[in-house]
Amino acid sequence: MEFSEKMGLTQNEGAYYFLISRLIERIADHAVKIAKASLFVMDEGISADMTGMLSSQSETALKIFSRSFDAWTKKDINLANNNIDSIEKLISDCETIKKEILRKNYKSVTYISSIIESIRRAGEYSADMSEITINYLVDDKI
Repeated sequence: MEFSEKMGLTQNEGAYYFLISRLIERIADHAVKIAKASLFVMDEGISADMTGMLSSQSETALKIFSRSFDAWTKKDINLANNNIDSIEKLISDCETIKKEILRKNYKSVTYISSIIESIRRAGEYSADMSEITINYLVDDKI
C-alpha cells in the first residue's frame, strides 16, 4: 500500500499535496530569514515610513499566502486564479522599496534588502500554491 493510499489519496493527489507542502516549507524558511534580518535592522532605527512600507508588503505577502491556502483547502479555482493576479503588485512594490532603501543609504541596507527579497519570494511561492491548486483542480476534472 502506497503512502498516499494510507492517507486516503490517490498517487496524483499525493503528489499535489507534496508540492504544496514544499512551498509552505519554503515560505516558512523565508519567514525565518525575515525574523533574523529584522533583529539587525531594529538596532539601526530606520524611519517610520520604511517600517510602514516593510510591514505593508509583509501583510500583502501574508494575505496572498492565506488566500492561496484557502483556495487549496476549499478547492476554489476562482479564488486561486484571482490570487495569482495580486502577485504583480507585490513584486512592483518590493522593487520600489529596494530603490528607496538605496536612496536613504541605511547602514543595514543588506539586511533590509534581504527582508524585502524574502517578502517577495514568500509572495511568489504563495502564488505558486494557487497555480498548483488550479492545476490540481483542472487535472482532477480531466
